[in-house]
Amino acid sequence: MHSLLEREAETEQTFQWKDQRKGLRQMPRRTPLLIEHPNHDKIEVIMVDLSRKGMRLRSTQNLHCGDTMTVLPPEGVDLAPLAIRIVRVQITGNMESPVFEYGVHLTEPSREAGHAWFLHFCYGAGKEYPLPQV
Repeated sequence: MHSLLEREAETEQTFQWKDQRKGLRQMPRRTPLLIEHPNHDKIEVIMVDLSRKGMRLRSTQNLHCGDTMTVLPPEGVDLAPLAIRIVRVQITGNMESPVFEYGVHLTEPSREAGHAWFLHFCYGAGKEYPLPQV
């Protein structure tokens, strides 16, 4: 995993967003996840926040707005993979080592599973997840 993402996964979330969206957004523990992208190998990401309808992810991999892919749950967690679509891309790192932040929306087949992810990571996950092996 890229060293910036490793440091990101180890930090505690202290800043709380004031958001006026309809979907309640929660800040769970930053969790390393893998994404299956149709044009790439598995991509390492960090989950920054999530709601029942979407999530915010960070990665060193540059992806495009509109891309559709699948987010895999951490190993040992009984959650269904989520089908997502990128709706926002923002660069948060510097130009020498950019980090990309993605706003993703759950696509229709994953709406029920998204609710289970929300409950698990916001109210039921009391453990740390190992970094995924790529």
